[in-house]
Amino acid sequence: MDGIREMTREQLCAEVQRLRARLNDMESARNEKNVALKALMGNETRYRLLVENQTEMIVRFDIEYRILYASPSCLRTFGLREEDVLGKSFFLFICPKNRESILASLKALEEPPHESRNETREETPSGWRWFEWHSKARVDESGAILDVISVGRDVTDRHHALEALRESEERYRDLMRNVPVGVFRTSLGVGGRYLAANPALAKLYGYDSVEELMARPVAEQYALPEDRERWAKEVLDGETLEGKEVLLRRRDGSTFWASVSARVIRDKNGVPRLFDGTLRDITAQKSYETAIARRDSTLEAITFAAERFLGGRAWRNEIDAVLARLGRATACSRAYIFEITSRTEEDVRASQRFEWTADGIAPQMGNPELQDTSLRESGFERWSHLMRKGETVRGTVSSFPRSEQEALSRQGIEALLAVPIFDEDTWWGFIGFDACGSSRVWSTLDEDTLRIAAKVIGAAITRTRTEERRRQLELIIEQSDEAVITINAHGLVEYVNPAFTRLMGYTAKEVLGKAPYFLGTGKGFERFPEDLWPALHKQRVWRGRMSHLRKDRATITTEGTVSIIRNEAGDAIHYVAVQRDVTDLDRLEAQLDHARKMESLGTLTGGIAHDFRNILSTIAGWLEMAMGEMKPQDPPLPYLDQAARSCGRASDLVKKLLAFSRKERRTHAPLSITPVIRESVQMLRMSRPGTVVIDEHIEEVAAFVSATVTDIEQIMLNLGSNAFHAMRDGGTLTVRLREVSYNTADHKGSLPLKPGNYVQLVVEDTGHGMSRELQQQIFDPFFTTKTRSEGTGLGLASVHGIVRSLGGVIEVISAPGEGSCFRIHFPVCDAPEAERANGVKARNGAFRGNESVMFVDDDASMAKMMEMGLGALGYTVETFTEPDRALASFRRAPDTYDVLVTDQVMPGMSGLDLIQAARAECPRLPVVLVSGYTDGFSGEWLKTHQINRLVTKPTGVQNVATAIRAVMGDTAKAQSAGPGKHAGNNT
Repeated sequence: MDGIREMTREQLCAEVQRLRARLNDMESARNEKNVALKALMGNETRYRLLVENQTEMIVRFDIEYRILYASPSCLRTFGLREEDVLGKSFFLFICPKNRESILASLKALEEPPHESRNETREETPSGWRWFEWHSKARVDESGAILDVISVGRDVTDRHHALEALRESEERYRDLMRNVPVGVFRTSLGVGGRYLAANPALAKLYGYDSVEELMARPVAEQYALPEDRERWAKEVLDGETLEGKEVLLRRRDGSTFWASVSARVIRDKNGVPRLFDGTLRDITAQKSYETAIARRDSTLEAITFAAERFLGGRAWRNEIDAVLARLGRATACSRAYIFEITSRTEEDVRASQRFEWTADGIAPQMGNPELQDTSLRESGFERWSHLMRKGETVRGTVSSFPRSEQEALSRQGIEALLAVPIFDEDTWWGFIGFDACGSSRVWSTLDEDTLRIAAKVIGAAITRTRTEERRRQLELIIEQSDEAVITINAHGLVEYVNPAFTRLMGYTAKEVLGKAPYFLGTGKGFERFPEDLWPALHKQRVWRGRMSHLRKDRATITTEGTVSIIRNEAGDAIHYVAVQRDVTDLDRLEAQLDHARKMESLGTLTGGIAHDFRNILSTIAGWLEMAMGEMKPQDPPLPYLDQAARSCGRASDLVKKLLAFSRKERRTHAPLSITPVIRESVQMLRMSRPGTVVIDEHIEEVAAFVSATVTDIEQIMLNLGSNAFHAMRDGGTLTVRLREVSYNTADHKGSLPLKPGNYVQLVVEDTGHGMSRELQQQIFDPFFTTKTRSEGTGLGLASVHGIVRSLGGVIEVISAPGEGSCFRIHFPVCDAPEAERANGVKARNGAFRGNESVMFVDDDASMAKMMEMGLGALGYTVETFTEPDRALASFRRAPDTYDVLVTDQVMPGMSGLDLIQAARAECPRLPVVLVSGYTDGFSGEWLKTHQINRLVTKPTGVQNVATAIRAVMGDTAKAQSAGPGKHAGNNT
């Protein structure tokens, strides 16, 4: 108070102001402290939240390693609670074996920068895990450690990845060292340098070490250096190269084939920097592929041969293609086939039949030494001995016997391989390969190929022969009128022919594979004869009659045989029954009696016609001679001409009589069909019922068909008669004739017509028509819908047979109540050509000559007429009516006669016998055969018997003179080729 009293007022106010300011400062400081304290408390909360939610483990411990704090993530990792670790040692988290390494790292905390890192493997509830620990010490001003904060991170996945990487790198290094494939890295430059290579690559190129290889340019290893530039460009353009086949060169200069794969390596800017790749030796593979390719080519050729030869084709038509395949597949110079033409015990003759040659190799097909060659005489008897036994002829020609060397060397053959071809057990010929220009060692594959080809060809030959026999048997059985049924050892039907289906009424499908109980008449096998089985087992054949039940329940009787067929062991394997229907035997016997009467009548008719033909020939000849002596203005000439025409009509009548008596074979020749059809229609008009109208649309067809007048007339009369029968209540018969043409484009119908021109004949009626089933039977012999008194059922069968014999096709179009239409197509043939003869024509058209003629005919009138007629034309004629006297005269002076003209049918000796006897004296004697019968006198028959010309009776002088001139013209041509009076014998 004393002090306060001593202060002035001013001083006191100043002190109060100072105190007040200090108080304000203290208040501000307190407020700032409160704000700071609040901020600190917020930071601590955020820090704690941050620490508590860290995935990394955080542990704080003091210098005694006592745990002061452990984060929740650390507790979760080790499966502990906070009370389990606080105050406990940090080494609670450390495996005992890691204690020493952890202590060493914590000691490092004492030195700046007071940090350490280490990695340990610890056991946790989820298994052993790898942890990375980052520890940092907090120190005071003196550098003493206050506490340590250690942060742990689970690095198990990274550790495993690093382990895998290390293992991968180690495997890569092992692979580079031990892989058998060459691995390389090269530069991009021209020629290229190796940047890396493995030992396998150095070994492939023949170097002792990788360093030696890497010292050489890459292009040096290529057999063709440009190949490296080519594939390098491909890699740069396409990024990768896969399996490029390249020919490379080893250190010693030898070459080998390799497969190269490569890719380009680019930098981060996409600029190419180098090549990486692999190289594999494929020399063995290439050789194997070549061998495989040749084997495959050979197998393909054998397969081709088997398909062509055993696939049903004609093997001779395919052999050229097969030889070409075999020759190319085996890389031989020549492939060929020889066929045995004749054989004896001592010798074999063979001819080359087929051949293929490689480019530049001379063919030998035209070599006469290889045609009908005797193996013994030509020095190849050794081949005959070997091949008869099925052995091979092979080797180099230089190792063959000298006799063989000479012949083979002329053909340029250095090595040869040949194997025999057998037709079953018979040596048929042989097939061979030649090597020309250079020698060759034939491999096993070559011989096996040739042997297989020989077997296939032999099988084809056997198959062709067997199939021909089988086809003949099939045709015989299929076309047989007798029913044939085959039953196997199990009693089941294996085969029935069409005659069986017609006889029994069953289709083949209904009986095949079934027991033949249907053959009985309701009692099965009891209806079979009692002596059937005993006869079969004793004699292997049974003959007799048995009864059967047809499908329509009608009982029929058959007559025939049942045979048993056994195998080599004697076991029964088949039963064959051949049966014919004898139910209508009485009717057939009546028909047989009628046929015998007709045959007798035919014989009588034929005899009369033959004699009449000779008489007619004489009449025609005398008329011809008489007309030849007259002038055109002579009054009797027209009468004689009419008489000659009557002779012509009489000649046609004789032909019909001979055809009826079957003494003359109808020879098909170009025929103008239109007049015959019109004449046949007129004949139908005369025989038609009054209720039938005939409508004809017959075009004037200029084309010719190969037929006879009788053929066409029979077709028309049978079709017309059939139509009249179908129109008993009246109707219209329409006949159409026209020429049609078909080609591949416009003909797609069901008829088996080849493209070409045809004459189409249509016979159509408006009768009752036919069902489909009936149409399938109308051409069967003896099938008819007529009664016994109306016909035999041979009419339409006869039409069908005639049309087929003429090469034509017949079809029927019909339906019940809609009439029937028969449409026939005859193939068009060439028009007849007039025969040309050499010589000078007489005024009457005959050919004159001055040769000496021997004329032989048992008809004296005919002989006299020819003597006078031919004599008038300038010939010297000596006639004979007895062939034996003619032959005796000829033998006395064979050079007297220039030509022999003889009749065929004569007593004691036929004309053919006379010709052969005369030819024994003069082999080239020109002959003319005159006959009233032409049956069997085909062009082939005339050629075989060396008949120069055939003249058909009735005939006159002119025809004989024409034939003589033609024969002598042929003789003159032949004589121009060589000397001799009778040099010409052209047939």
